Amino acid sequence: MFRCPVSYAVGYITDKLQSIKNIERVRRGAGTKFLIGGSITKIPSDFKSFLLNSQNNKRFIQLFLSEWQTNAYAAALHGRQVLFVCEEQCVCLSSTEGNETVSSPIPELFSLQEEADTRIALHCQHACQQTSTDNNIIVRSPDTDVLVILVPYANTMQQRIFFDTGIGNNRRMINITDIADSIGLEVCKALPAFHAFTGSDCISAFVRQGKVKPFKLLIANPKYNTVFQRMGTSADIGDDMHADIQKFVC
Repeated sequence: MFRCPVSYAVGYITDKLQSIKNIERVRRGAGTKFLIGGSITKIPSDFKSFLLNSQNNKRFIQLFLSEWQTNAYAAALHGRQVLFVCEEQCVCLSSTEGNETVSSPIPELFSLQEEADTRIALHCQHACQQTSTDNNIIVRSPDTDVLVILVPYANTMQQRIFFDTGIGNNRRMINITDIADSIGLEVCKALPAFHAFTGSDCISAFVRQGKVKPFKLLIANPKYNTVFQRMGTSADIGDDMHADIQKFVC
């Protein structure tokens, strides 16, 4: 069993003020900017408010990376690799002898995408290239969005992809590869846009409609598969797509 060695710590700050991520930050509110001087800085009493400030998040992740790059963590890194995401970069932390920490950039995992949910798919593809096809890739996340994003990629990966989610007695392992095989390639391609359109983290859902009824409509009509596959490929929505989406809703 191969567990994808990815540590997600995203502190990426975008200059694109109109991005969905930035709009979400504004919606959540903003905390006070906190000066982080180093590892001896005390944790703020109101940690939730601290995390609401994007600059605090950015500095916090940078502090984590700078600490883990020191030799103090060499013993913990011995015999393993940890991939650490910081803003648009990604570095691999390792230690061959357990005495010295080695930090190596991985250019193929550099990305301007600031949302961790979508960057996970990139890391899964990278993990597939680094391991045998007999191994499995396991993604640990509580977020349904991650599951939906990974389903279309499952058909492109030779390894089996599993989604580890939930907490305590409700923790479970979901076989994403089996889901992709059962619903078919065309539905897989349409799934991310369908999920966003019918309600996700930052998009409101249709009142009392849920996901099951719309999904049954999606798989029953190939035309809607095509519509949702096209959605998001361009900022412009043509009249034909607009009409088909109206029919889907109504």
